[in-house]
Amino acid sequence: MKQTFLKAVLLPALVACLSGCEGMQGRPERKKLPQLTADESWEGRPAAGTGHEQYPETFYAYHDTLISGRTYVAVQLQKPTLDTVAMALANAYEPLAGNFLAMLRQQGKSGILIDLRSPGQETAQQAGFQVQHDSGSSLPVVFVWDRYSAARAALLIRRLEQATSIRVTSLKTDF
Repeated sequence: MKQTFLKAVLLPALVACLSGCEGMQGRPERKKLPQLTADESWEGRPAAGTGHEQYPETFYAYHDTLISGRTYVAVQLQKPTLDTVAMALANAYEPLAGNFLAMLRQQGKSGILIDLRSPGQETAQQAGFQVQHDSGSSLPVVFVWDRYSAARAALLIRRLEQATSIRVTSLKTDF
């Protein structure tokens, strides 16, 4: 009787449980990134080229330039809306100024050029400073600005002069 009960009740229940489970169905579909070229903020260009920038615009540009035959690190800060970011970075990395100046010297750089001019502006004013760290590392820092960025230049120069880990030792006007 027990065996009949087991066959009559448990066997159909076991079959129902096993047939109710469909088993593994394979992997679920992966999430995909959106098309970058469909984003309006991305200025991609076709292979033939249209003269547009290929990469999204950043708030600064960093490259080497020559001044009087010497290699300077040029940093372009054209967007005044992001000056707070630049000031926050300057405050955060001020303790590393000596290491930074020494590293630039080891790389063969003769100074730093900070260009605040707006795009397309050719007339510019400039001011240069000899910056020396307590460790003995020193480099000239040259600021270049136009009439639209004069207030920004004054703010950054004042910040440079107020830095505690460096000294502005001399003002240079010929570059």
